[in-house]
Amino acid sequence: MSRKIRFISLLTLLICFLMGCSLFQKNGGGPGEQGGKFSESVRKLREKYSKNTPYDVQEKVIEIKENEPITFPTEVQKPNDFETLPHAGQTELISSFEIYGDSNLRAILGGDFKMNDKRQIVIEPAYHFSATRVEANGEHTEYGLAKQGESWGVFDTLYLLQRDDERTGKKLKKPKLWIVKIDKKGRDKLTLKTKSSLLGDGRLQLEWTEVPGADSYSIIKREYVTMPGSDTKTGLYNYKEVDRVTSTVYRTDLPTHYDSRNGGRSGDDPILARQRLLQAYDQDYSKKTVEKKPYELLVVPLKDKEALGTISNPISSDSFAKLMPNQIDFRTFSDQVSALRQKGNIPEEAPLQMMDGQIQNFPIVYEKIEKEGRDVRCLVSIKGMPTVKTDFFIEQASVEEVQPVVDKHNEKVNKEESKSGVSEKYISVEQADLDLKGKTVVHDVSDIEERVAARSAAQEYFAKALLSDAEYVDYSEFPELSEGDVSELLHDVLEQNPVIQQGVVPAIDAKKHVVSFKYDADETAKYKKARKKVKEIVKDIIKDQMSDREKIEAINQYMIEHISYDKVAYQGFLNYKTSIENKESEEAISKAFKDMQDGIRKYESSFDITGPLFEGKGVCQAYAVTFQALAQEAGLETMYVSGNTDDFDPHAWNFAKVDGQWLALDVTWNDSDGDSTKKENEYLLLAMDNPLYAQSHYAFDRYEDAIKE
Repeated sequence: MSRKIRFISLLTLLICFLMGCSLFQKNGGGPGEQGGKFSESVRKLREKYSKNTPYDVQEKVIEIKENEPITFPTEVQKPNDFETLPHAGQTELISSFEIYGDSNLRAILGGDFKMNDKRQIVIEPAYHFSATRVEANGEHTEYGLAKQGESWGVFDTLYLLQRDDERTGKKLKKPKLWIVKIDKKGRDKLTLKTKSSLLGDGRLQLEWTEVPGADSYSIIKREYVTMPGSDTKTGLYNYKEVDRVTSTVYRTDLPTHYDSRNGGRSGDDPILARQRLLQAYDQDYSKKTVEKKPYELLVVPLKDKEALGTISNPISSDSFAKLMPNQIDFRTFSDQVSALRQKGNIPEEAPLQMMDGQIQNFPIVYEKIEKEGRDVRCLVSIKGMPTVKTDFFIEQASVEEVQPVVDKHNEKVNKEESKSGVSEKYISVEQADLDLKGKTVVHDVSDIEERVAARSAAQEYFAKALLSDAEYVDYSEFPELSEGDVSELLHDVLEQNPVIQQGVVPAIDAKKHVVSFKYDADETAKYKKARKKVKEIVKDIIKDQMSDREKIEAINQYMIEHISYDKVAYQGFLNYKTSIENKESEEAISKAFKDMQDGIRKYESSFDITGPLFEGKGVCQAYAVTFQALAQEAGLETMYVSGNTDDFDPHAWNFAKVDGQWLALDVTWNDSDGDSTKKENEYLLLAMDNPLYAQSHYAFDRYEDAIKE
């Protein structure tokens, strides 16, 4: 090398050092000058949804080893020169640089950093995280999740939120989010994906993929707790073990019942302890207040009682606590019984406290009445949940007097038909080593003009790619997406865009950042036909001068006139679903689930848009997705919603935005199907706080949270 070239190289290095250029070595990149630019199409997509994103995702991915800190250069002289660094009197746990263990930025792993003598910022594991287990003898044991100053532990991806400029120390207008990938030395394959569902008897079920070498699995609760001596805004996450199993399926305990003769809840201490752990609230009986305490459930594979591989994707209590029963609120129920008895009536409903602490009224079934002294004791259960029971006494009465009234009530409750039916889809994205030689990989969707429902740039990107029947989709320009995030994203994309073929089979190559999709040829043809039909219907019934409300009313009326509820399909689905819930072993559950998939295939069209469009029938899920498809084509802002009814039946309906306000509508229940006893269009564009809606429809929190964004 000539002296001139050597001099220029050294001069370049010196200038870069003095100006704070990012010449990263170990990390291969990091905070500082952005290591590249997004493509024009992705940049426009990100700008479109920038209001929904509180930070700017950086394209450059930082790579470190499991026990290696994150380092990068700075021109700031000392840590106190950073503007957001916690200062005296600051109460919130925010920092110039915060490390999170999840893409939702909820599981903070620390906000501490230091500066070394090389003028570098150094961020290392700031705290020791472990999961606490209470043994049968009452002793507390624990296993490590991350070790202070030494290891990032079970986390394979970190999310670094940068609030201050590393060169000036001044607060950024918008924080930067850096993705940090951890080299697990081959142990990154020892990971699992968890899905959740609510069973008809009120139990929560978790299922996950098997991890090679694991001898057990720990179900842990991750909850935000305040630091001692700090206010409610300052805290970290606490990890407690709920239970430990050897299979890949976990079901919570059956809800306990309240027995007035024993003065409280039934059940042994371990069951009650687990149920208390699952409560997403704190209750102060003296003040009659309930405070929400959300948490997340995770699964950790273990070997010889130590963590193996990586932690699972989190299951938020917001996704199930609102719909998961805890116990009958006996105090409220006693007051209701007394008030009814004064009028000579018996209760028809009971207040059931859910795992989020809120009270919902559900129909009851009288299971047994018996004479006790001068009174009659009535044992009742919640309809559809026979283990959720309580009892009450009718004073100075006879069985002969009460029995006819009870029989009449039970007959009425059992005759009531449910117009519901939701077959929840779980998108399992399998790992794959994709051979992309000679394959067409989608990198740009800007030329796809189809309307899609999306709340983020990544959702619109994948939705448009799937609408074009793309077989390979590159997502390297969305480094914030983990494998678990891709699964969740695809679930949302397919759910909110029912004109996309629903049976696609995805596989992910995380190293190449590509997702592959397999399509069924017959299904592809069917959905292309469905998309054409949707366009024809909208063109026929929607006029240019119509307001959004008038468009919704027109779609609702069209569906009422052309679709009928498919009772046969719902009953067939219900039979298989009940069969699954009655099985307990992992093998029996797996077989029953396969039987259900095979058995209800003949009813499949009654759960998607093809049944209503081509056969004129479907269950509530089909009604809701068909409305979503038609509304989307009409340019309306709407959402498919699922949850439970006041009978604890799974149900689906829609939200629609009219004049800036989100309203609820249930086309299934708007359709009387020729029944003169039912009022048509009773559930058309109701306010969220309208008692008719609020006391009969209980949506999963993810939908209600989405319309608050």
